[in-house]
Amino acid sequence: SLIEWVFGVKLRVTGDLIDRNEPAILLMNHRTRLDWLFSWNALYKMDPWLLTTEKISLKAPLRKIPGGGWAMSCGSYIFLDRNFEKDKPILERIVKYFSGSEKNYQILLFAEGTDKGERATRLSNEFAEKHGLPKYEYVLHPRTTGFRYLLDLMKKENYIKNVYDLTIAYSGTIVDTEKKLLCGNFPDDIENNS
Repeated sequence: SLIEWVFGVKLRVTGDLIDRNEPAILLMNHRTRLDWLFSWNALYKMDPWLLTTEKISLKAPLRKIPGGGWAMSCGSYIFLDRNFEKDKPILERIVKYFSGSEKNYQILLFAEGTDKGERATRLSNEFAEKHGLPKYEYVLHPRTTGFRYLLDLMKKENYIKNVYDLTIAYSGTIVDTEKKLLCGNFPDDIENNS
């Protein structure tokens, strides 16, 4: 992958290989806001064609990024408001569209709903205290409503074969902003397990 060849990052991919010929949900932790970028390298290593069949769910405001938002829209990425009532019809439309397309896609869903920044960590810890759950060091408590709804929709449309639990972990530098990336900061190792 590019980050191995150009930047010397050690990238390990372990676990089950994702089958691009089967519709699936890729349920991934979200340590930094650049996890999707690093996960592309893992997908490329598994099967380069996965980069054409993966569809990412992301925050709706990202649709407004000049050029990039348009490209992601054309690629059928799933823009969510992170409000279940607003997102339900979006998920319904996209699952109907994908299932009717006669193509198999893998939908990347970040179970935590956001990356592990300071505010999100604080809110996750407050949720844990309120519900008598453990506090996590490397992940946030998942937001399960949207995942359950998406899974049920895909089952209803007979458009689900697998749910993959993708875990991404970094050693050394944790790159959590585009600025750090552009300044040449990369993790020493990235491990992707599915």
